[in-house]
Parts: sequence; structure tokens; C-alpha cells
Amino acid sequence: PLPDNAATVEKIEKTAGHIHKSSDPTVFERLVQEKNKGSADFAFLSETGYGHDYYRFVRHCLERQVEPRPLAEKARKVKEDRERKEANVKNNVFTMGSGAPQPAKKDPTFKENELMEVLGLKNKPDYNGKIVRVLRYCADVDRYEVRFEGGRYDTVVVKLREENLMYCSVEQREDKKDMPEGEIPNGTRIEIRGLQSESARWMNGQKGVVVCWDKETERYELRLDVNNDVKKVKPGNIRAELPEGWEEHYDEHLSRYYYINTKTQKVTWKHPTVANTRAKFGKLQEHNAEELDEVEVDENRKMYEVDDEEECEGGFDLQQLVKKVEEREERRLAAEERGEEFDDSDDGMHQIAKKRKKKKKKDATTVEMLQE
Repeated sequence: PLPDNAATVEKIEKTAGHIHKSSDPTVFERLVQEKNKGSADFAFLSETGYGHDYYRFVRHCLERQVEPRPLAEKARKVKEDRERKEANVKNNVFTMGSGAPQPAKKDPTFKENELMEVLGLKNKPDYNGKIVRVLRYCADVDRYEVRFEGGRYDTVVVKLREENLMYCSVEQREDKKDMPEGEIPNGTRIEIRGLQSESARWMNGQKGVVVCWDKETERYELRLDVNNDVKKVKPGNIRAELPEGWEEHYDEHLSRYYYINTKTQKVTWKHPTVANTRAKFGKLQEHNAEELDEVEVDENRKMYEVDDEEECEGGFDLQQLVKKVEEREERRLAAEERGEEFDDSDDGMHQIAKKRKKKKKKDATTVEMLQE
């Protein structure tokens, strides 16, 4: 809010400008505050002092190379206009049809596709400081429709008042790569299950998106679809949504979930969403790149189809296995009829047929031989 006293406004802007230009603004601000302690002219340096909010606003604008006065004056006019309209509604004062001139539609201050910073929200304080992109101006509600860029609320669209938006530089956009990931990749659609506490039970069945992994609490930060709130939930209470054509089943003997593709009949322990989102060995290559530098890799090594399959994945044809066993049994019987010893290796790479060695018949034992 812009102070009513013009001299105070000048003092705040001048002091904020000197502090901003100093080599260390934090230290210089503290020195100015200590030197002018008790002075009414510098009360704005204190959190409870008159004009402190405008002082912080000016510092905020200077850091972003934006003129503070025009924005503050416009915000004050918008606030006064809103308060007047709310008072009219409260007092049942209607101007429609009374012949009073209707206020002309104002031109939007911010243009589409501009990057802004959110500030001053009380009901959603976690939005403050986040970067948004202007999508359009909604004249009917006097709000700007904006979309969050990066961070915990990436892609969320909300409508905000003009006084809750501030110009910002492109460099301040929060990068998605800075968000730590767990086993379930960031951005994965999920559903919450199995919460037992009375205060959190309402979230069971709620759907949302994985924001990031909180290593300290060992929980996922999830953004709920219902209200865009971010909640921390244990991995055991999260189930990633299945792609189209997949079914989830539970093995009671192994106490594990497995997944079936209804079209290909493929069965896997790996959740298809997680397996398809994260490239195989991606984490290993990213985190152990230095360790692998000294490892010699045989580039001419023969590759097999199973080399590209995940653990516990792959085709399993029961009929083909039965046929293979029957053929092996036929070969064994045929070898016995020929008087040969049949050896079929487990890997199926070779077969060995050996002729059976005839045992030498021992001579019959006679009484004469025993007497000798």
C-alpha cells in the first residue's frame, strides 16, 4: 500500500534506492536501521513501522528493475474502486437502470504471455514468490488468468487480481530439473490410497500429480487436483495411474501387485507408467557417469532381445514350452532304442549322443577256482 504522506513516500524510495545500490544491501540496511534507531522518519525500516509494506514493495521492484510508484498508485485505485463497489452491494445501492454512467472497461495492464511474480496472497500464501505466465485478462471478473511456470504448481491455471501480480525477469523461472525425483518420476499421475489417520482420510481416492521427492521426510510431494494443494504422502499410500489397456492384479502369495496388458497379454511386476516414463538405466548413467569413465565396454558384443527387457519382464508361451519338452523326450527315447546315451544341455546350444559302452561279462565262478 502506498502511504498517504508524500514526504514519507519520497523518503522510502530514496532510502531503498541507496540500499539497493550498495555492495551488500542486507548489511547496509541493518547499519541504516541502527544509526536511525528511534527516528520517526525511518520507522518504515521496522516490520511494524508505518510504510514498511511499501518499503518492501519498493525493494522488490528495484531488484526487478521496475518503477514502483506507477504500480502502487494503480493498485491503490483498483483497491479503492473494489472497496466502493463492495460497500454499494452491502448497502443495497444499485446503479443499474438509474441513469448513472457505467464505468468504462479498462484496458489490461499486463499483456498475454508476459512472465509475472505472484505476491500478497493471504488465502494461498504458498503461491507468493512463484512465477506465472499471463494467459488472458478476464474483464467480467477483473482478473488475470495465469499459468504457473515450473516449481510445485507447474501448469496450474488460476485467476488473480492485478495487485497480486508483479513484473519479473525471465531468469527467475523455477527450473523443473531442480526438483528431486524418487522412484516415481515427477509429473506422474497418481491416486492416494490407504490413509488411516482421521485428519488425512479424506484424501483417499483423491487424484493428483507427483511434484517431487522429499528426501528428508521420505515422502512424495503431491499436488491434488481438487484444490491444487501440495501434500506430503508416504510411497506406500500412492498408486500411479495405469495407461490405457493395462490392468492391476494382486498376488496374495507373494503380496505384490502385477500388471497385465489386455491387448498383448504381457505380464510384468513393473508398473507400466513408471517403467515407460523413466529410461532404462537412466539413473545409473546420470549418477555414476564418473565411475563408468574407466570401464572398458565391448562394443562388438552380440546383443540379444532379452538385453532390452526389464527384470521379470518378457514373453512366456506355455504351449511352446510343452512342445519343446515333448520333442526332447522323443529324442531321448530314440537314442535309447539306438543304444546311445543322450545328453541335452540346459542352454539348448548343443546335443551330445554317445554310444553306450558294453560292460564286459565276468567269467562264471567255479568250485575249482575257489579251491585254487
